Amino acid sequence: MHNKCCIKLSEALNTGLRQFLLLDIRSYSKFSFRHLPGAINIPFEWLKEILSSISASSHIILIGENKSDKTEQALELLHKYGITKAATLCGGIKAWSTEIQFS
Repeated sequence: MHNKCCIKLSEALNTGLRQFLLLDIRSYSKFSFRHLPGAINIPFEWLKEILSSISASSHIILIGENKSDKTEQALELLHKYGITKAATLCGGIKAWSTEIQFS
């Protein structure tokens, strides 16, 4: 993964989503309504609780709402705990749903 804060959906798809841990930090209800296939739902409020179970070498894409402060805070938290191969999904879940609708 590139050393940047945001990864575009098309770039992630070209790389192959299977190599990433897709971590959706939205609420359970929002996750239930719409989510990327293969994503794991850990609401932002619970993220700190599960950090010890994530390998520092994991490649992570954080999925949140479009331009969410929580997504940026989650990224900072991962980096603070030594998980540096992490990025947010540019445009959040809306980017995914829009691209899927028009592909």
